[in-house]
Amino acid sequence: MAKKKHSVNHINAFLVFYIVHTTQMGIGIIGVPRILYTETKQDSWFVVLITGMIISILVYVITKTSRYFQNKDLFDIHLQLAGPIGGRLLNVIFICYFIGGYYAVMMGYIEISVTWGYEGLYEWVWALALILVSIYTVLGGIRIIAGICFITFFITVWIICSMIPALDHIILDRMKPIFQASIPELARGVYRSSFTMIGFEVLYFIYPYIKEKQKIFMYSLLANGFTTFFVCAFTLLAILYFSGAQLERTIWAALNIISIVKLPFIERFEYVFISLWMFVILTNLSIFLWIASKGIKKVLQFKQKYSVWIIGVIVFVMSLFLNDRTEHNQFIDYVGMSGFYLWFCYPIILLFWSWIHVKRTRRGEDST
Repeated sequence: MAKKKHSVNHINAFLVFYIVHTTQMGIGIIGVPRILYTETKQDSWFVVLITGMIISILVYVITKTSRYFQNKDLFDIHLQLAGPIGGRLLNVIFICYFIGGYYAVMMGYIEISVTWGYEGLYEWVWALALILVSIYTVLGGIRIIAGICFITFFITVWIICSMIPALDHIILDRMKPIFQASIPELARGVYRSSFTMIGFEVLYFIYPYIKEKQKIFMYSLLANGFTTFFVCAFTLLAILYFSGAQLERTIWAALNIISIVKLPFIERFEYVFISLWMFVILTNLSIFLWIASKGIKKVLQFKQKYSVWIIGVIVFVMSLFLNDRTEHNQFIDYVGMSGFYLWFCYPIILLFWSWIHVKRTRRGEDST
């Protein structure tokens, strides 16, 4: 029976690459060049490299922490470290974050879709469709989610090639001057780029479900490396393609660059991009929903299938009342700020907390 359970609930380590990468590649990549350029100008691409290196360190921190507890996710770790009451309170914070992240990703994609390709379609229709599809995916379990991440990677990775025509319009002099940003400006750039490259935290929650745990760190590093390369290359392309004044006014640089692609049978290629990017958004929504529903299951002792529907209703109601673009942007900023503190700062604290806990536990066992 145990062997059968293992085959159903566990996934191969190589899928960690696709899960981490597709989770990092959310809606933020489409507009990140403008955000970084306003902070660090021509050094924006360098900021992405710095952020990628910091995330590599955090990936090690997360895997090291998870090794202390083996088959426990972050929610279980909190319960073990802080006790039933303190652990539940901590878990509520993270559940709220993932529900907020779910809403932010969904509404960000809907805003782009309505603005660029599907004018006149009610936002609540988009919201309902994405919520229902993500619920259906999550009810299939972690193996279905991992499979969708795998498929999504190969469906969307070729989009990189669609940016090649933009190389005919770049001006290399726009890259100068480089390495002019001050330390505070670079720090602000790292802070802003962290909003886009967050997603590696999923390791805390999928770790118990990986078969070859010794390979998790390697595949996570590869995933983050690929994401860092993609974001860095795209940011550099945007700097060379747009003038400084243009880039500061261009909200979704990726769509503007892709719009120059002309094919005999497709007049507006950005429609294809928006449609295919929905697969990336679906993986983000499914993973956020899966994590949040597992958290509610462990805090309130609900079955996960009920938690999924509860979150779906909450997010749908939020989409009906928060329908102003300014409110959306403010909400996304709050989620991004929360994500920075939760995933760039808290893992260090949790690692030391876990180390102290393990030391005390072993010392107690030795004394007995």
